[in-house]
Amino acid sequence: MAPTLIDLCGLRKPDNVKFDGVSLAPLLLGRAKTIGDRHVFAQFRQNNSPPSQWSCTVMSDKWRLVGGKQLFDIKTDPGQKNDIAARRPEIVKKLRAAGERRWAEVSKRFDEPSRIVIGSDAENPSCLNGFDWVAGTPWSQSHVRGGRAIVSCWAVDIAKAGEYEIALRRWPLEADTLINSAPKGGRAVKVSKVRLRIAGVGRTVDVDASDKAATFRVKLPAGPAKLESWLIAPKGAARYGAYYAYVKRLK
Repeated sequence: MAPTLIDLCGLRKPDNVKFDGVSLAPLLLGRAKTIGDRHVFAQFRQNNSPPSQWSCTVMSDKWRLVGGKQLFDIKTDPGQKNDIAARRPEIVKKLRAAGERRWAEVSKRFDEPSRIVIGSDAENPSCLNGFDWVAGTPWSQSHVRGGRAIVSCWAVDIAKAGEYEIALRRWPLEADTLINSAPKGGRAVKVSKVRLRIAGVGRTVDVDASDKAATFRVKLPAGPAKLESWLIAPKGAARYGAYYAYVKRLK
């Protein structure tokens, strides 16, 4: 998307930036019929541990290499029913080499979380949800409605030092629902306290039947941090993280 929009809008490409994609502007504007021989890689991981190298698919315009071993001609066999790797070893070799180059590039940063910037002038306030957690995410709305018991954290990058307001919620702002209640189809989680921890700052506040959020004002330094939250039951159990956090830099 970025290279295409840069071309279409006549913008200057940022210095020292290497894009994975290429500009589609020549295709869109009718100046070219193809973007050349390139590869697309598909790899999916639902937790925080690195994937194995060949749990992926390497694709070109005509070929699809699955798991580094199976080869399919997707022009004539779109259902991928006939593995022709033994008949076309040169294609397997070419696609594996592309996969090796891609792996060498991306695997260098597997231990780095993808941090969400908070407190930036470009987006203030910011909304974080459970799907952004670094592990154990409630990846379906049904998990949020059902009150899936997970405690995790957000990996954030605090853009500027200053005073911040952080509102932790069981439900999203637009649901306009009390912490201890539930909209239709949801399950209420009984909460008596909410705890926040970020950048060495830890606070706990009481909540009651009239609260929709637990709101904290904290002074934070700039830089990388973990934003952690706990919804604490009346008997002291902290089995739930706040599914939503709204972060605003005040000054």
